[in-house]
Amino acid sequence: MSFLRQRKTTSQIPLYTGLQIQTSSSAVPIQIVYGANKIAPNVIWTGGFSYTTEKTKAGKGGGSISGYDYRCGFALGLCEGPINAVGGVWSGQSITYLWNLGLGLFYGSMPQTPWGYLTASFPGQDLAYGGLAYVATASFDLGSSPSLPSLSFDVHGLLVGTGLINSWDANPALVIQDLLTNPQYGVGFPAASIDSTTLLGGSGGSSYQAYCTAAHLALSPVLANQEAASSILSRWLQLTNTAAVWSGGKLKFITYGDAPLTQSGVSFIPNVTPIYDLADDDFVISDDADPVEVVRSDPFTAKNWVTLETLDRNNWYDATPVQVWDQNAIELYGLHMDSSITAHEICEPSIGRISAQLLLQRSLYVRNTYQFKLGFEYCLLEPMDLVAISDVGLGMNKFPVRIVSIEEDGSGILSLTAEDFTGGAATAAAYPVQAGSNTALDHGVSPSPVNQVIIFEPPPDLTNGVAEVWIAISGGLAPIYKLAEDGTTGNHEARWNGPVGAIGDIATITILIQAAERNAVSLRANDGVAVNQCDFDLTGMTATQSTVGAFSAVSIVEGARGFKVISASVPLKAASTVPSFSLCLADPIGTISYAGAPGSGLYVWDVELATGLESLSASANAPELIGATIVATTLATPEGSAGAADPYWGGALVYLSTDNATYAQIGKISGPSRQGVLTASAPAPTGSNPDVANAISVDLAGSGGALASGTAADARNGVTLCIVDHELFSYQTATLTAANAYALTYLERGLYGSVASSHNVNAPFARLDDAIFKYPLPAAFVGMPVYLKFPSFNIFGASVQDLSTCAVYTYTPVGSGISGPVAQALGVGAALDYGSAASGVNESDDFGVASDPYVITIDLGLASA
Repeated sequence: MSFLRQRKTTSQIPLYTGLQIQTSSSAVPIQIVYGANKIAPNVIWTGGFSYTTEKTKAGKGGGSISGYDYRCGFALGLCEGPINAVGGVWSGQSITYLWNLGLGLFYGSMPQTPWGYLTASFPGQDLAYGGLAYVATASFDLGSSPSLPSLSFDVHGLLVGTGLINSWDANPALVIQDLLTNPQYGVGFPAASIDSTTLLGGSGGSSYQAYCTAAHLALSPVLANQEAASSILSRWLQLTNTAAVWSGGKLKFITYGDAPLTQSGVSFIPNVTPIYDLADDDFVISDDADPVEVVRSDPFTAKNWVTLETLDRNNWYDATPVQVWDQNAIELYGLHMDSSITAHEICEPSIGRISAQLLLQRSLYVRNTYQFKLGFEYCLLEPMDLVAISDVGLGMNKFPVRIVSIEEDGSGILSLTAEDFTGGAATAAAYPVQAGSNTALDHGVSPSPVNQVIIFEPPPDLTNGVAEVWIAISGGLAPIYKLAEDGTTGNHEARWNGPVGAIGDIATITILIQAAERNAVSLRANDGVAVNQCDFDLTGMTATQSTVGAFSAVSIVEGARGFKVISASVPLKAASTVPSFSLCLADPIGTISYAGAPGSGLYVWDVELATGLESLSASANAPELIGATIVATTLATPEGSAGAADPYWGGALVYLSTDNATYAQIGKISGPSRQGVLTASAPAPTGSNPDVANAISVDLAGSGGALASGTAADARNGVTLCIVDHELFSYQTATLTAANAYALTYLERGLYGSVASSHNVNAPFARLDDAIFKYPLPAAFVGMPVYLKFPSFNIFGASVQDLSTCAVYTYTPVGSGISGPVAQALGVGAALDYGSAASGVNESDDFGVASDPYVITIDLGLASA
């Protein structure tokens, strides 16, 4: 029946020889970004695709291929430039920043210097892409898939911050002017045909620009698809309560605003004075028609609920509906909801609230239209002008209306249509808005390095006579440091060196920083040829390059707990360059050489350096100090209290080496061990177990550990087993004394052959349970120094710490867990007659090394037996 047996097949792992691109098109328009908004890029160049083979551990027949790790270089086009900066980056499910991905930013200036990497490695492909903002990397780690991840970018684009309402949105008047007249990407509308007095103007006028600022209206539009310019303008003007009028060969912008407003230091004064008072003698009456005809709309058809779909910048540009309604109108006439309006140009819920309220009020209070005719002598009237009309038959006496259209017939008679002008209906009160909230999970968040690990070898009773190494591992938050002047005259700086790089590599430094006595710093970067400087104002949130274009990217963005995130990237210009970055205190901004005031400075936390894709954390590495001091503080970090457990620490990989050069992974621990330190000295017991006279006080804050009480039997049987220094003990009662701090009482001391001794404050402590990493120790490693590293990963299993940045722990095993053959035989009571002495040695046992902290006690019975 062998013909029924299926043939065994071998699973083949495909090898890709090129980058798999989901979307790259030469036919899509270049996006235009005003203000700050989220966009998706378009691939404009790829190259340098490579892979490395990953194999399983080799046996006698060699290892098998378990997969491939792919890398490639690419450039992603963003939008028209020059842009101001790129904030966050969405990479799959992670929210991160350019420097964490090894991406350099080209701002889209005109002209623009070609990417140095392309010039050196792909001559002829080094296009300058003038006027196009793009990001690029020479070598991006794709992992096991040859496809680019899904990337989106928070682009701070054209006219960012000109709205004056916040640091991101643009003033709609400036946006419209740029779109109509920009010679690079505008629609080609003649600037001379725009009535600039109605479009632009400062405080105190009635211009569209002043109105938008004073009315708390600002936009961040993205033009990503082909669309008629008239449609774009109509949408923007609708959202900002304004109309465009073509009159006298000029395009005018007249707002519906009808009340004085002041916001952000800008005042808007509307012109609400009627141009003419029109009465029966002014109207042209034909046949038996009434001088003024009124068309009244049914209040039961008026929309009393308006919804705008906006984006919420503070919630990572999540689509957020903003809804407004008039409860009185709903109760009188029933609920009449208008169709939802897509307004992704609005990225602040407070702005969306005002825009929606203006649309609602216009729907409810501007319902009637008025039609009348005038003679040619009123030819200077224009749409959006205000006039007062009087009609005895209608009971109207100097009733204000706004003209919306004018038509002229062949005989010069003007037919006008006007609408209600109800004072206050075109002004919205600025009520506070409760925006939608969401916890944006950053799957790429960087974990803290491990705390001081505890490495020891347990006695044989805990390992069944097998040599093992046990390790307690956890991750905690590094402290905030204060960089301060030392009182000398000159520079006051801290200098870090990054990983070595090649020509064209992008070297980046990223620092979380907070102002104290100083609120300005300068970053100086050595690119292998020159030292470039960028000045950061931590109060004004500005970054200014001393030499424009020397840096490929600079940025300053808001961080957590008042910290700012400053970053600077520079392309390396010499081979085998070790880039250096200096953080210089400045007083005032741009001035870095001065007489220092001892102790004056600012706070620094989490310094990250990167060259290409090689990165390291400089937070734990002492920088070179020049005219400065740096000391740890007790301030709370952006992620919590210093010394506390890192909430984003998910575990660590365990690497071992016998030469401190080549490391191999020997395991992984997921989750922190319950480890900490003693908060008070613990004396040695004076009598036998249990020790009820003493307590062992521990603090587990660094690992976030918690301890539970047990029973006296648990203590006797080692169920609550712990280690402090080399002593093994267990406890019955764990009394909480502070957050993650306990007093342990009713102690069983000196268990499993350990020595019950005294212990000092800050002695290392660990609770021995399943969270301890356990490594079976090869016999060949006993007595030989081994080197261990523990790269951390986050709670999502990602962002593994670079192995080269990890601290090295040196440990020499003594084989505590091993019992020799003689000791094993004695322990089980076996007969030990090894024959006569004359027959030579036929069994031996060295009983371990003298430095073994655990004593093996063997009961050989009574001497009288």
